[in-house]
Amino acid sequence: MSRIDDYKSELVQTTTCEIELLKRGQFKCANEILKYRREATLRAYIIDCLIEDDDYDEEIVNYLMEQVKELTRMIVRNKCIQSYC
Repeated sequence: MSRIDDYKSELVQTTTCEIELLKRGQFKCANEILKYRREATLRAYIIDCLIEDDDYDEEIVNYLMEQVKELTRMIVRNKCIQSYC
């Protein structure tokens, strides 16, 4: 499941941008990023828990993976990030 690790890495990288936004006083943008990152991180955690079981439901994991992917894209393509980071 290396794809989930790739998304987790991207999420960690957005933390740096969020800190930069906070330093610049851009609290609304930082909160927006936090919201998406929190949701993506939670889903990534659920995926990790599911795949620990040898008999996991691949359809559920793929569904959650798509959500993590989309939430990560929403962060990266966010206008706030593009403007400040």
